[in-house]
Amino acid sequence: MARRVSSEHKPFATTEELRAITGLERQSLRLWVRRGLLPKPGYFSDGKHGVRSRWPRSALDRARFVMAMRAQGHTLDEIAEMIREKWGPEDAGKV
Repeated sequence: MARRVSSEHKPFATTEELRAITGLERQSLRLWVRRGLLPKPGYFSDGKHGVRSRWPRSALDRARFVMAMRAQGHTLDEIAEMIREKWGPEDAGKV
């Protein structure tokens, strides 16, 4: 029998997990990647449902950070700068 792995123990995050944190649609998540708010996902084909995204687990922390900063009234450009300072430019995407 196949063992199901809980989401806390997966080496990746799903788009659905990010959507639950942010309330955003998939297209908006892609825009956040381009703005440097989220790291780039990897893509894979599961064979029957098409291509799916696998996000680094750090994307969940970054999404929570973005939402907390937005709640404090920061703009997305300000948050992108904070992310570059906190996580570094190599993982910040294009602004």
